[in-house]
Amino acid sequence: SSERNRSTVFCHSFSNHIGDSSGLQTTIISGKSKNLYGQVEKTKHAWLLVEVEEGGILIDPTWGAGFVKDGAFVRSDNDMSWFQIDPHWLIFTHYPDDSNLQFMDTPISWNTFTQLPTLYPSSTAYGWDGKDILTRILDGSIQSLPKIYDQYSAYVSLTDIPMQKTLRPGTLYTFTIQKKKDIKVALIHDGEFVYDSEWKQEGNTLTLQY
Repeated sequence: SSERNRSTVFCHSFSNHIGDSSGLQTTIISGKSKNLYGQVEKTKHAWLLVEVEEGGILIDPTWGAGFVKDGAFVRSDNDMSWFQIDPHWLIFTHYPDDSNLQFMDTPISWNTFTQLPTLYPSSTAYGWDGKDILTRILDGSIQSLPKIYDQYSAYVSLTDIPMQKTLRPGTLYTFTIQKKKDIKVALIHDGEFVYDSEWKQEGNTLTLQY
């Protein structure tokens, strides 16, 4: 645990030095982060604010570089979602020691942060908007979220799906997705497959009421 913390500090100090050497003004932001299971990590974490002509952008080069699985580092070569992060996405997993560094109109409390589900900025690729989802969670209109998998975001956009973890039997739900590629799509429920040939299709948009 302490070794990972030292590695994180080194990574951000190194990135900070690269930014300064490139003529960029960078600031290291310290705080806490949550893992994939929504648990707050015991060790401290850090990320960066980089000043560019358009303003400040938030990046996390540590998480952007990859992740640790079963004690081994797994490098990420294509995940750029951690290099220009909307603050409304970042707050799902990163909580700065200084609440002003949340960069949101209304900063959230530590207790609210610990109750938020874990969502990554890569969810943008599904067509989700971090600010909209955060607002709906905070006002209570979203109680839970469906499980999504990053590896499928290159194939579909989730235009309109039930924003809850568990669906109730006997309730009619609408699923609307948009294909990004020519693929087969199916809804699976209790071993039943509802293939895209049974969905209403308009262009690349598929809609199913189930």
